[in-house]
Amino acid sequence: MEQIPFNTLAPVHDASIADALLSVLKDNWFILGSRLAGFESEFADFTGVRHCVGTGNGHDALVLAIRALGLGSGRLSAAVDGTAVHEVLVPANTYVATWLAITNAGCVPVAVEPDPETFNMDTRLIEERITSRTKAILPVHLYGNPCDMGAIMDLARKHNLEVIEDNAQAHGAKIRLADGVARTTGSIGHVNATSFYPTKNLGALGDGGAVTTDDHQAAARIRELRNYGFSSKVQCDQVGINSRLDELQAAVLSVKLKKLASWNEERVWLARLYNEGLKGVGDLELPKATTGGTHVYHLYVIRTAHRERLRKHLGLSAIQTMIHYPIPPHLQKAYEGLGYRKGSYPITERLATEVLSLPMWVGMSEGQVQRVCEEVKAYF
Repeated sequence: MEQIPFNTLAPVHDASIADALLSVLKDNWFILGSRLAGFESEFADFTGVRHCVGTGNGHDALVLAIRALGLGSGRLSAAVDGTAVHEVLVPANTYVATWLAITNAGCVPVAVEPDPETFNMDTRLIEERITSRTKAILPVHLYGNPCDMGAIMDLARKHNLEVIEDNAQAHGAKIRLADGVARTTGSIGHVNATSFYPTKNLGALGDGGAVTTDDHQAAARIRELRNYGFSSKVQCDQVGINSRLDELQAAVLSVKLKKLASWNEERVWLARLYNEGLKGVGDLELPKATTGGTHVYHLYVIRTAHRERLRKHLGLSAIQTMIHYPIPPHLQKAYEGLGYRKGSYPITERLATEVLSLPMWVGMSEGQVQRVCEEVKAYF
């Protein structure tokens, strides 16, 4: 029986990747060089912004984005126990790293329940979570599905809040705003962050991240902050960190970026096959794109009350699946100081028991998708 992995990167790692790595080795320059500058320019153009600043990983990109906006005056301990002076609204339904970036920047994460259909932050619930300490909204384009950024930006303008997009799972996704123009995710908020973790739609060969923005001053500040806070080779003006996207990763990402649009089209095609093969099966709820949005299917996530038994059945059929995410951030031990308990966010908690990610990767065949669908049908 053929093993169908949840994900594999083998089909996208061809000779062009090796050539890119060898070119960096030949030049013998590995940090803050021409490859990084070139990729930053290319990714800024792709996203539709003036500036891109490469960082060591997606978490640091979020932290630096928050700091660049002047937020995070609270200590880490204050952020964890909820007494820090700045609050950031964040999805309850997300990977815990989003919350960790907020607290590591010295702010308090304040959770907003998801829309049960799109799984993204429910914009109808944002306003009731705003307090005098709220300084920003941090939406996450979960699984590759863009958030309703028009509604989020309207609320931000109304309450004078910053917006920081977490675009780690949605490279190339688009959302249509009120003016009718479709904007690329990562270009709409004030200062935005992304990750190039290997399994992302645009993935490096290790950790990597970036901040995207139209704000020249914020970009300049992040360039200093990512490099210890240096404004020149010997002058340190800020208390920064060491978080730089290296030349090897930048070279690889430049090669892959040229193929990203076609890879996303392939993901959309695979998702369409899943949608056709699983329509009306059992109690399955299939992915639903945000109105006016273009989903790029970083993950193909279904919902079912039979999650554990279905997952076991698929495993016995040599089909690998994953759960994103089994423990919500508010129930992680790291955040027990914020006072959340089981039942605090019932929609998020129910999703954590019902969502199941099916195999999804560039190079997956139509036959493999059909086999997954047939096995799901066989269970029901």
